[in-house]
Amino acid sequence: MGKANEIRVLVIDDDYFARSDLVGRLARHSRIRVVGEAASPKAALELLRSKALDAGPDVVLLDLAYEDAGFRSAEFLPELRALLPDAKVLGLSVREDEGLALDAIRAGVHGVLWKNEVRGRICRAVIRLHGNGCVFTPGVAQHLLGKVGPLPGRAQVIEAPEGRWLTPRLEQVARLWCEVGMTAREIADELHLSEQTVRGYIKEIYQVLGVADDDSAAARRQQAYEARAGGES
Repeated sequence: MGKANEIRVLVIDDDYFARSDLVGRLARHSRIRVVGEAASPKAALELLRSKALDAGPDVVLLDLAYEDAGFRSAEFLPELRALLPDAKVLGLSVREDEGLALDAIRAGVHGVLWKNEVRGRICRAVIRLHGNGCVFTPGVAQHLLGKVGPLPGRAQVIEAPEGRWLTPRLEQVARLWCEVGMTAREIADELHLSEQTVRGYIKEIYQVLGVADDDSAAARRQQAYEARAGGES
């Protein structure tokens, strides 16, 4: 029997050494118990159907770059989610591929991490995911902010450089600013805040996400604004 507050994890990765490294890191954390590992999504599904695990996983770590006979990891997600409706799925990829991340999010993962960004922080990411719903490393956040709509019913938590995370309020402002294309004044009216407070939030968002180029951020916001204006015309 496991501890009452433990987080049970299933690791799916076809790279034996990467999988072993993940399992080793997770096993060293007092709150995390690895209940199973598999070299492919198909093998994981067979493992789950066989009921060979002594406990169902709370979190599944899934290698997104896996491909077999033309089928990618994201295409196994509906069946995986059907077998584990309450589990959180965290996609991992050594390849920083925006399309791969978008496909995975649309298929239902609760977070995406680039492997080179998560080394040494995987346990914290699993705990955050289990408790809050979504987790992204900075590289993924910068790629996806403004390109993926809100994920209903899930807390939006983005892992940031130096261990900092966007709070729910910063996440809310970030989406209105970068995705919807609202001005600071419009956000202030929407959230019943002062414009000065909103501008302070925007500055903090840039710092947390590591966006140093204001022109790039403004261009991203302008693209979203034009898309919104086009849809209203």
